Amino acid sequence: MTEYIKGIDKLSRALDDLTDTVQTNNNYLLSAGYTLLAESQKNAPVDTGFMRNSGYVEEVLDSVFMGFSAEYAYYVHEGHHSWEGNPFVSRAIFENIDLITDNAKKQLEIDLGV
Repeated sequence: MTEYIKGIDKLSRALDDLTDTVQTNNNYLLSAGYTLLAESQKNAPVDTGFMRNSGYVEEVLDSVFMGFSAEYAYYVHEGHHSWEGNPFVSRAIFENIDLITDNAKKQLEIDLGV
């Protein structure tokens, strides 16, 4: 019974260490964000290239945000009452979910030394 408790303590410490690593390191989220950005930019319609080049990935506390700063990007994606949208970000997510999650997993494994 003592060995079982020692094992639990070791596991608990290992999980605490893992949780601390994940909470203080957003590299895996950044990897997912940059992968999504790259795929979204491939799908984005291009006239001058301004919107496509306005894409960004931003880390805020323990979160990562991806978006486009061009003022009209929302309307291109969602549409307007006079035109249908081109959901280039949504399409990038659905078409590349495995790539996005695989890249995030690889980065997490690198960070954890797995």
